[in-house]
Amino acid sequence: MRWLIASAVVCRDCGSTGFQCFFCSRRSTIKTVKKKQLLVAVLVGILLFLLNPFALDGKRCFLFASLVMTIVLWATEAIHKSWSCLYLLAVFLVCGKTPALEVVSFAWSDTMLLIITSQILSLGIMNSGLIDGPVEKLMRKTAGNSLLTLLVPYLLGVVLIFIVPQAFARVLILGGIYDALLKAGNEQEKRAKQALIFNAFLAVTVTYMMFPGGDIVLNQAAISFSGPEAQAALTFGNWAKWMVLPTMVTSLIILLLTRLLFAGDFAGYHAGMIGEKTKAVAETEAEGKLSRGKKHPGYRPWPVFLLWRA
Repeated sequence: MRWLIASAVVCRDCGSTGFQCFFCSRRSTIKTVKKKQLLVAVLVGILLFLLNPFALDGKRCFLFASLVMTIVLWATEAIHKSWSCLYLLAVFLVCGKTPALEVVSFAWSDTMLLIITSQILSLGIMNSGLIDGPVEKLMRKTAGNSLLTLLVPYLLGVVLIFIVPQAFARVLILGGIYDALLKAGNEQEKRAKQALIFNAFLAVTVTYMMFPGGDIVLNQAAISFSGPEAQAALTFGNWAKWMVLPTMVTSLIILLLTRLLFAGDFAGYHAGMIGEKTKAVAETEAEGKLSRGKKHPGYRPWPVFLLWRA
């Protein structure tokens, strides 16, 4: 467990350990404000408040306008998302009828704890290089077949459900691995790399529907909102029986459409773009060779995975 936490808290930007990377400039929540986008978002909010298209009372109209303004701020990244969220939370506290304690109760909810722990687990896996090696081997073996190359992240998306139970974390892991492995020397290769990373994103966002543990937030929320009778029926087996086939069909359709729509971009991909092993994989293998007779460090997290899924 100490290995897992230590791996998770190493900042890849500044190389610091612990939580010192909170001060890392590249991870700072204070970023340059985009003045034009911020002005547009504020004007949209003011316009909605003045027009009041749904004939709401004063507070509700302000809440609606603030919600839409926050969405615009998120979409345009006019300011950092953290500040947008804090603004909307403050509006809910001041103008909403829900008690303040209930508004902020998400901070100590079971879902928040699951998100935090799964994120730590995901970062530990990514920094350890445990998944980098198999992904690299698959990419090299399928490099000559574009269809198999696009199929790889779909297969990984299903397998990783049982290791990393959060879809967003799986997107980060696969995206980081693809970004580290693929080297782009020209514009054509750069477009191919971007298309492959986008395909990995699509794969994770579709395959999570296959099993109830595919996303600890969305799937579990759907189950909890469905009512007692549906909750009793939505066991792992029943969910898989009803969702595996539709998810496979949807994945196949999206894969073929992606291949068709981005055919020009994928044409620039070739085996030569797959660079040397990522730093995490190289360090892990080097450590395994030096510690002769000892178990490979990649085996250490498996008890954690079993406990997580129990």
